[in-house]
Amino acid sequence: MDTSPHLVLTDAQTHEPFRFPVRRVILAGYTGRDRETVLRHIRELETEGIAPPPSVPVHYPGLLDGVQVNGTVPARLGWASGEIEFVLFVAGEAVYVGVGSDHTDRDLERASIEASKQAAGKVVGADVWLLESLLPQWDELVLRSWVTQGTMRVLYQQGTLGMIMPPHDLLGLVPVADRGPGLVLYSGTVPLIQRAPTDGTWRFEGQLLRATGEVLARCQYTYMAAPGKGLPSRD
Repeated sequence: MDTSPHLVLTDAQTHEPFRFPVRRVILAGYTGRDRETVLRHIRELETEGIAPPPSVPVHYPGLLDGVQVNGTVPARLGWASGEIEFVLFVAGEAVYVGVGSDHTDRDLERASIEASKQAAGKVVGADVWLLESLLPQWDELVLRSWVTQGTMRVLYQQGTLGMIMPPHDLLGLVPVADRGPGLVLYSGTVPLIQRAPTDGTWRFEGQLLRATGEVLARCQYTYMAAPGKGLPSRD
C-alpha cells in the first residue's frame, strides 16, 4: 500500500483529475541559463549575509508533506515570500508541467538555505500539461506573479522559460535513483520586479502563459508576511 502523500491534479488537455503520489520533492536554485548573471546575483546576496551555494546550479530536498494545491500557507515567525516557478511532475513514463511557488522563510535563509526552504509550505496549481505538448514553444512561455493586499494588486515577477534551464537539463541535475515516478521538481525562479512585502496578509498569484497571453496554469494562496528585512530572490 502506497502511504505517500497525494496531490489531486487535473490534466489540462483532457480535464480529467488524477491522484499524484509525492515520493520526492526537489527544489532547484540558481538555474538561470546566463551564468554570469547568476554569479553576479550570488555576489549581491553575499553582501546581504547569505552564503553562496555549494554548487551552481544547486538543488535542495523538500518535505513530502510540504506540497499543497493552492490554499493558505501558515504564518512563520520570520519574513517569508513566494517565488513563481514551473514545476515538473514525473508520473511513470509521462512528465507533466504546472506552475507553483517555492515559498521560503527569508529570515532563516541567512542561517541555512535548506532549512529556510523546508520551513515554509510549497504550493502548486491543480492544472498540469504533458511536458511534450509544450516543448515546441517552451522558451517563449512566460512565468508571471502578483502579490495582492486589499485592493492593491502588484506585478511581482515576470520572465520567460528561456531564462531558466530547459526541463530535461533540470531533470539531469537529479540523481538517477531519484528521477522515478512521484518526483516533484521545482525549477528555480525568474527575476523580481520589486521586493517582496514584509508584513501583513497577502495573496500570491502565479501563472504560466503562452506568449499570446493564454493562461495555461495558475496557482494562488494566501500567506502572512511577517516583519523583517526585504532581500532579493536568491534563485
